Amino acid sequence: MDKHISKHRETQHLASDVVHYREYKILLQPDRFTSKHGFLEFWETASKTLKKLGLKVDVDRHAFDSQVREVLFYDTPEFDLFNHHFILRKRTFYDQGWPRPGHELTFEALVQFLMDKEIAKFKLPERLEVMDDFPVSTFGKVSKKALVEMVAEKLGAEV
Repeated sequence: MDKHISKHRETQHLASDVVHYREYKILLQPDRFTSKHGFLEFWETASKTLKKLGLKVDVDRHAFDSQVREVLFYDTPEFDLFNHHFILRKRTFYDQGWPRPGHELTFEALVQFLMDKEIAKFKLPERLEVMDDFPVSTFGKVSKKALVEMVAEKLGAEV
């Protein structure tokens, strides 16, 4: 006889209201597994034991893939970027412990990213200027006028 979840007679005939199986998850403490090899040894032993007991073992085909990523946020010591509503971050994804190629934060990568987002060509940056401080207006906001003047001055000096 099937055991029904519902105690209501009018719903006990519904197939979705019958418990057909039980699912168990093993929660492991990560500090016990310091390497992929150690975990794979444990998994092999656990799988054999479960199969001997006649229990089905399902494994996601990506279960043992490394899914590590590192995210770094950059700013000045005074948090100028954050205070002016900017975030500069670098994400690095790893495969088997090695960084994937093309993870470096470069000007070319920034331009390509913007092009991939179909940003109008006239809006693409022509160069990257690294500054110690942003010029600010009397209201404490970045002064675009002063920025343009600083870049024009620097361009004039380079010619």
